[in-house]
Amino acid sequence: MSGTSDTQRSDVEKGLPACQQKQPLTPHEENAMTNDTSLTTESSTNEADLPLLPTTAAAPDPTSGEHVDIVQEGQLETADAAILAPPKREFPEGLVPWHSPVTMAKEADDITEIIKKYCVLRDEEVDAIVLWVIASYLINSFRVFGKLFFQSPVKRCGKTTTMEVVSTFAKDCLMTSNISAAVMFRVTRRCQPTIFLDEADSLIRSADSDLINILNSGHTKSSAYVMRCTGDDHTPKAYSTWMPVALGSIGALPTTVMDRSIVINLRRKLAHEVVSKPPENLATLNKIYREKLLRWCIDNKHAVEQSTVEAPNIGNDRAADNWDPLFKVAEIMGADWGLRCEAAYKAITVIPEPDAKGLLLQDIQAVWASHKDDRIASKALVDTLCGDPTKPWSTFSSGKSITQNKVASMLSDFGIRPKDIRFPEIGTRRGYEREQFTDAFARYNNH
Repeated sequence: MSGTSDTQRSDVEKGLPACQQKQPLTPHEENAMTNDTSLTTESSTNEADLPLLPTTAAAPDPTSGEHVDIVQEGQLETADAAILAPPKREFPEGLVPWHSPVTMAKEADDITEIIKKYCVLRDEEVDAIVLWVIASYLINSFRVFGKLFFQSPVKRCGKTTTMEVVSTFAKDCLMTSNISAAVMFRVTRRCQPTIFLDEADSLIRSADSDLINILNSGHTKSSAYVMRCTGDDHTPKAYSTWMPVALGSIGALPTTVMDRSIVINLRRKLAHEVVSKPPENLATLNKIYREKLLRWCIDNKHAVEQSTVEAPNIGNDRAADNWDPLFKVAEIMGADWGLRCEAAYKAITVIPEPDAKGLLLQDIQAVWASHKDDRIASKALVDTLCGDPTKPWSTFSSGKSITQNKVASMLSDFGIRPKDIRFPEIGTRRGYEREQFTDAFARYNNH
């Protein structure tokens, strides 16, 4: 019998079909792999690149309150959470790019159909998911990268299944239902993973603000770091939080997280909506797509970075930032996907409802529109606001009317403050002049 192991035999000897056989890289491909470090398993924003003190061997963080061990290769450098790679998919994966150039529009269409086979989603939602996954391979080419948020209104809407299916296309995916703040940033010491965090609602409810702060910090590349003291001498060290993150939750998450996310609203399956159950080895079956995504991103990285396309202005600047990577990728993929990206953006993006201060500013603008004088007393302003039963101001303060002091406090954040004004009929009173609101109305009420 031959002494050659199965891992040493060629793909031809193993009898693999031609489409799954690994082909040797050409000199051009080897050069692209060597020069483009942003698409390898190592993060281009890891701590060694930071202009701080030199990084030494991994040391436990004495300030975290968690037990940290150096464990065997192939595992994370922590014993805080059971987040080892699922069977049949190593972490980090050590993905090798596909052996020949890839037409991404065709591959994206195939991925779309695979997701639809197992998940109940609208066409626009699937397109957004596919574009986000492709863009995640190029995260280091963008200034901002929004999270992907799968939100279920109630249980049994396919949240976990959808995340499971989508995760099989992601690079160096780490899917978990529980992760600590310390693991969230330490995991980047091994690679730049794509985190799929299910049950985020219960996790965030039971966690301290650290986890939310870390999730928020990873939105903008320039600030995607957390600082911790390490070692006996408490040496300050920066850890990168710059990585693609997908979240799953029943109900909404904190507004700061929602605002930084592309939200996919899941729905419970109807009787006529027939989908298949994903096979246990779906990640293995979809490895060919991960290889093709990596190859296309290596070949088109420069073109994506040079793209000047911008998301249309629909009244939500943060959403436009979140979608910017998707628009850039879609443009390079071709005109059809560019149109699909815009349709998905307009169908999914929600114009946020104003908070109390924003609503107050809008309602004061309506007051000024019907007020003939260019001055108004604070009492008259409050009386007018509370006179509209469709607005919240008559019961704003624990069932009582909003006060003049509360209005003044809320307006102060816009740089608007009451002043002493002389009124012919009532004498000198605290109040406002119309011109005080001009700048705030222009900045906040028309977006």
